[in-house]
Amino acid sequence: MADDLPKIPFIPFSGKRMDWPTWRTQFSALNVGTGLSDLLADNYKKPASMDNPTKKKSQLLYRNLIVCTKDAGIASNIITRLEFASTFDGIGAWKALCKKFERSTKSHRINDTKILPFVKLQSRH
Repeated sequence: MADDLPKIPFIPFSGKRMDWPTWRTQFSALNVGTGLSDLLADNYKKPASMDNPTKKKSQLLYRNLIVCTKDAGIASNIITRLEFASTFDGIGAWKALCKKFERSTKSHRINDTKILPFVKLQSRH
């Protein structure tokens, strides 16, 4: 059974907000070959009850997340919450990670755009 699971390269996540966009892109790209890309899509809605193939994919996603976030502080804490760990809920863990890190990343972008219009550029003539 374990030999049947697709292998992905280990891509450690630092747990830092500034590293999230790059890590998310790399993690998503490397999971395409495993058949998990649909679960990682922003618009994916977790079904109320999962059929066996979806459940197995969610468990595989959970395994991949555990391996890649084991030293990532808050990210590791989110993934290993009992609500996800008890059923190996990769979909729920992924959504929780996105909620935590996307919100922070977007708020930084908003703050940056509010600051930039007020920066006075000087000419180098």
